[in-house]
Amino acid sequence: MFERYTEQARRALFFARFETSQRGGTSIESEHLLVGLIRDARGPVNAILDHFQVTPSTLLEAIDARVTSREPVATSVEIPFSPDVKRTLNHAGEEADRLGHKHIGPEHLFLGLLREEQSMAVSILKPQGVTLAAAREYIATLPEPALASGTTVPVVGRLQAIKQLVEQLSRADRESGEAMDLVARIHAAIDALNPH
Repeated sequence: MFERYTEQARRALFFARFETSQRGGTSIESEHLLVGLIRDARGPVNAILDHFQVTPSTLLEAIDARVTSREPVATSVEIPFSPDVKRTLNHAGEEADRLGHKHIGPEHLFLGLLREEQSMAVSILKPQGVTLAAAREYIATLPEPALASGTTVPVVGRLQAIKQLVEQLSRADRESGEAMDLVARIHAAIDALNPH
């Protein structure tokens, strides 16, 4: 089942399982998979979150506020995927096919996760402005070889995000709070390109 999975995608599943065991879970849930996906600081999911100006720490805080941890489970204990996560894995393959990608990477797992609308992960991501349609659109701008190798080219995505913000600004009422918010977001996105 996991032949098409990149090393990064397999690591994300490993970290999801580890997160589940540390929190004393009996099955790997959507929130555990989300933690597994954001654990790789240089991975494509963090580039996607960066595009939406969402920090992993914000998501981790939201998960910590909702999930009650119990006594950790030994790493030798088999922990199954929940029904939501099983569907997410199937969705990931469909998302890779939809994009014409031969591999299944963390970005496809993320899209699969966003398709499970009733999951805890989506209830945490949606208020942050992370939607399936917008994530699909952004991922389509990333070069496949970079995704497959596990190294993204975040500058390309960030420039695309800035371009979209500028287009929104051109349509906004100059005196509105929306215009001021867009200007602040554009400045933050430009600053993120060159933090020095």
